[in-house]
Amino acid sequence: MAYTLKTEKAIAKYGKEICEKAFKLHEGDGEGARTIGFEFKLTTRQADAAINAGRELHYANISDYQK
Repeated sequence: MAYTLKTEKAIAKYGKEICEKAFKLHEGDGEGARTIGFEFKLTTRQADAAINAGRELHYANISDYQK
Protein backbone atom coordinates (compact mmCIF):
# COMPACT_ATOMS: atom_id res chain seq x y z
CA MET A 1 0.00 0.00 0.00
CA ALA A 2 1.34 3.42 -0.92
CA TYR A 3 0.91 6.19 1.61
CA THR A 4 1.12 9.94 1.20
CA LEU A 5 4.54 11.55 1.49
CA LYS A 6 3.60 13.14 4.83
CA THR A 7 2.60 9.77 6.23
CA GLU A 8 5.78 8.13 4.97
CA LYS A 9 7.85 10.85 6.67
CA ALA A 10 5.94 10.55 9.95
CA ILE A 11 6.35 6.77 9.98
CA ALA A 12 10.07 7.15 9.29
CA LYS A 13 10.50 9.74 12.08
CA TYR A 14 8.24 8.38 14.83
CA GLY A 15 7.64 4.76 13.88
CA LYS A 16 4.51 2.99 12.76
CA GLU A 17 3.60 1.88 16.28
CA ILE A 18 3.70 5.44 17.70
CA CYS A 19 1.56 6.73 14.82
CA GLU A 20 -1.01 3.99 15.37
CA LYS A 21 -1.07 4.59 19.13
CA ALA A 22 -1.36 8.36 18.66
CA PHE A 23 -4.37 7.92 16.40
CA LYS A 24 -6.02 5.47 18.81
CA LEU A 25 -5.53 7.88 21.73
CA HIS A 26 -6.96 10.71 19.67
CA GLU A 27 -9.98 8.86 18.30
CA GLY A 28 -10.70 6.45 21.13
CA ASP A 29 -9.89 8.54 24.19
CA GLY A 30 -10.39 11.99 22.72
CA GLU A 31 -6.87 13.09 23.58
CA GLY A 32 -5.48 16.14 21.82
CA ALA A 33 -2.14 16.60 20.14
CA ARG A 34 -0.66 18.39 23.12
CA THR A 35 -1.45 15.53 25.51
CA ILE A 36 -0.32 12.90 23.02
CA GLY A 37 2.86 14.86 22.37
CA PHE A 38 3.59 14.97 26.08
CA GLU A 39 3.10 11.22 26.39
CA PHE A 40 5.42 10.38 23.49
CA LYS A 41 7.87 13.28 24.01
CA LEU A 42 6.82 15.01 20.77
CA THR A 43 5.92 18.60 20.03
CA THR A 44 2.28 19.38 19.32
CA ARG A 45 3.00 19.59 15.58
CA GLN A 46 4.86 16.29 15.63
CA ALA A 47 1.97 14.68 17.49
CA ASP A 48 -0.44 16.07 14.89
CA ALA A 49 1.66 14.49 12.16
CA ALA A 50 1.72 11.17 14.03
CA ILE A 51 -2.07 11.28 14.52
CA ASN A 52 -2.65 11.99 10.85
CA ALA A 53 -0.29 9.21 9.80
CA GLY A 54 -2.02 6.83 12.20
CA ARG A 55 -5.37 7.81 10.71
CA GLU A 56 -4.15 7.02 7.22
CA LEU A 57 -2.73 3.68 8.39
CA HIS A 58 -6.00 2.84 10.13
CA TYR A 59 -8.21 3.55 7.15
CA ALA A 60 -5.80 1.85 4.76
CA ASN A 61 -6.04 -1.31 6.90
CA ILE A 62 -9.84 -1.15 6.87
CA SER A 63 -9.95 -0.80 3.09
CA ASP A 64 -7.55 -3.76 2.77
CA TYR A 65 -10.02 -5.93 4.70
CA GLN A 66 -12.94 -4.81 2.55
CA LYS A 67 -11.35 -6.08 -0.66
